[in-house]
Amino acid sequence: MSETREPLLPRLALGEARTSRAAIERFGPLVWSLARRHTRTRDEAEDAVQEIFVDLIESAGRFDPTRGTEGGFVAMIARRKLIDLARRRRVRSIESTTEGKRGSDPGATPLDDQAVARAMRLDESLDANRVVR
Repeated sequence: MSETREPLLPRLALGEARTSRAAIERFGPLVWSLARRHTRTRDEAEDAVQEIFVDLIESAGRFDPTRGTEGGFVAMIARRKLIDLARRRRVRSIESTTEGKRGSDPGATPLDDQAVARAMRLDESLDANRVVR
């Protein structure tokens, strides 16, 4: 996609009228395709798109045209939000699994919670250290 159009993100950062609508029109297909690819259901994708655009509006002031394109910046914001959402899903899944085990295992201890917390920190650490290409 060629970035020959007028830059939108600086105007979005300034809160110019109608810029949000223009950003949704311009970047919506990109954000939707990423969200749909990385979520399980259409409803989750729709929620993710909303959250991504909220983050984009809040982050637009950080866009630096010398470091990349607007589309690349939007994709980066979307990717980060989708990773956050996937982590939240994983944590909820772990918590519900742990809760289910606690209910059926009278011997469950607070150490179970500590083990889950350590595993989540390790997972986050591994994600943070991965090389982005």
